[in-house]
Amino acid sequence: DCWKVLQFHRDKFVNYKVTIRQIKWLLSQFIPPWMMKAGFGYGSSSFKDKASTKKEIAEHYDRGNDFFAAFLGPTMVYTCGIFHNLKQTLEEVQFNKMSMICQKLQLKKGERFLDIGCGWGTLTRHAVKEFGAEGTGVTLSEEGKKWCDMKS
Repeated sequence: DCWKVLQFHRDKFVNYKVTIRQIKWLLSQFIPPWMMKAGFGYGSSSFKDKASTKKEIAEHYDRGNDFFAAFLGPTMVYTCGIFHNLKQTLEEVQFNKMSMICQKLQLKKGERFLDIGCGWGTLTRHAVKEFGAEGTGVTLSEEGKKWCDMKS
């Protein structure tokens, strides 16, 4: 049984010791915002000011929607899809995944759906169209917003 083998040998692949990195992260949670802006944060964009974060997002997501559409397909959705059979297309498996998300949220007609970091707004549009929700998507990406506006 695979589970028993993993359980028996867990000490070989799990380290229960606290690391310096974890300590730095924990301490950084108590640093006041003005110190973060002065550069005392712990190397994550969540510690940067809004302008820096917006710049990083723009450098990644604002490369052009055609760039992302080339490998994400018409859904413009990252991450895996849900396959019900091996003959399904990328669009179908992404539809399955978005439906599963909305079902797990127990989303009902007329309820409000807020997607923070909505990317190209595909999940928000799905919640509105397929589940009757009132959807709002929030993004810092100019290109993502253009795509959302075009598709809405």
